[in-house]
Amino acid sequence: MTNDKLGLLSITLASCLVGYQLVLPRTALAQRQPSPWLELYQTNSSYDNTARPPVQRTTGGSRGLVCPISPAYNPLAIPLVWSNRPLFMWQVKEGEQIGKFELWQHVTQDVVWSKPVSSSETTLLYDGEALQPGERYYWVLFNEDSVTLYRLAFQMLDQPTRDRISSDLMTIEAQLQEEGASAEEIVYAKAEYFATRQMWADVLQQAYSVENPSMALTDFLEITSQQFCSG
Repeated sequence: MTNDKLGLLSITLASCLVGYQLVLPRTALAQRQPSPWLELYQTNSSYDNTARPPVQRTTGGSRGLVCPISPAYNPLAIPLVWSNRPLFMWQVKEGEQIGKFELWQHVTQDVVWSKPVSSSETTLLYDGEALQPGERYYWVLFNEDSVTLYRLAFQMLDQPTRDRISSDLMTIEAQLQEEGASAEEIVYAKAEYFATRQMWADVLQQAYSVENPSMALTDFLEITSQQFCSG
């Protein structure tokens, strides 16, 4: 093969490699940074919502024997929840014995879901029939003697608002999947969406849904009780 042909072949191969690199997914060309989970607690809301983020709370804290984390206590507004199968979280004063969790319908006070829990449990994912849009519920913790330790109301979003958020979340997921984002990056984007709306129950539910959390997410989950139960 002549030198001219070798030179032409080298140029052709180089062109092919450049072309291949240009069509690689963006995620393969750039080193992805960890999602800044801890920054969610400093998220500024662009919405007129009286439910403020749990940063530097003065009225929250550990109220008596139980500190509710999700849905959290707020003296200004009943917490709004998007998920119709929410995650419940709490922290209990050391030495207190927990025996049972119940979910009540607000108007009728009927028990719609009940689960035995132990004092070592601090999270519970609702697995009953989907909660109804626009309805208000109470979640209630009892000690081993069936004495009520805490009762807190939360409000499900109305159907039009819930549908709009569901559509937004599907759009976010589709866009990030197209960009090659990881499962945790997609979850983070959804959590950030809820954080801007001060919907912390849904932020935490998204965060706890990740099967193999990164170190950044693990740190976020570890300081959750400090954010909601200190001050």
